[in-house]
Amino acid sequence: MQPDQGIAAIRHLDYQDFQEGADRIRVRTTSVLLMTPVGERWSTQAVASVDSVSGASPYVQATELRYLKDLRRAADLNLTHYGADHSTSVTLSHSNEADYLSRAISALYTRASTNRNLTLSIGLSAAQDTIRPVNRIVDVEEKKTQAALISASLVLSPNDVVQANLSRTTSRGYHSDPYKFADERPDRREADVVTLRWNHHFESTRSSLRLSQRLLRNDWGIRSQTFSAEYVLPFSDRVSIVPLARWYQQTAASFYVPASKSQFPFGPRPGQLYSEDQRLAAFGAVTLGAQVLVRLGAGWQMDIKIEQYEQRAEWRLHRSGTEGFVPFGARLFQIGLLKYL
Repeated sequence: MQPDQGIAAIRHLDYQDFQEGADRIRVRTTSVLLMTPVGERWSTQAVASVDSVSGASPYVQATELRYLKDLRRAADLNLTHYGADHSTSVTLSHSNEADYLSRAISALYTRASTNRNLTLSIGLSAAQDTIRPVNRIVDVEEKKTQAALISASLVLSPNDVVQANLSRTTSRGYHSDPYKFADERPDRREADVVTLRWNHHFESTRSSLRLSQRLLRNDWGIRSQTFSAEYVLPFSDRVSIVPLARWYQQTAASFYVPASKSQFPFGPRPGQLYSEDQRLAAFGAVTLGAQVLVRLGAGWQMDIKIEQYEQRAEWRLHRSGTEGFVPFGARLFQIGLLKYL
């Protein structure tokens, strides 16, 4: 259904991660959104954002912290057409920073059943990235990514909605990290993701519970699962608080080697895959946070969100995590302001 009014919004994000007692990467992002209906069947949406990145490389990848600084500019432009029971949208995306250029296009088709209880969606996307590392480890490399999505949402009752998503992503090209020592990754990656969601509304308290489960597997040997829960609790007609919790675990990539047990102090042998990036290790992670939603009146809304993220090897279930894994944490703060036009 076509929106009957426009939206203008601005959001600021502040992210800081840390490791072994040292502040590492800090990201400050400001984004602006404008959505407006056009005629009786169309809407347009534009999003522009600027990221300021500063900090240092992690201890496990270098003998000392190395300072870095970068600025990323990104923009998305969306056009959507609405029919009686369906909609079709196309989005163009562009992102540019000192050493990385990304361009993408995506399309999404959504159709609702006659009674509006069932909604089906099909999405396709393609992206082309150009990598130009400033350390000249490589000159210019390319990566191409294609993705497909199938989604179904079903209204089970006046208080229950469920959704199931299935996606496949395939990428070809340069996947290595040029800023990490001895990092040689496959030139292809295929990943399948299944996501299940259930939202339940409690009439007695006017609150809502949102649960989701995400399962991923890729051909690098990584298997992961994410479970998240949010509870929307209204304090008044204008203010709601949303406590949230998220738990994540993954197996290690088949070519991951702990930095403390490197067998290749001068780099991997030619043709051998190898990475010491802890993001490819086996570990578990927990996120705890809260969001406050405030309706200010006259079409204005504000939200504030704080999250604390922690990684540990021993937080994996059933099997232990990677030996020698260095604990990692991050703090995220967001504030947003929205106006209905």
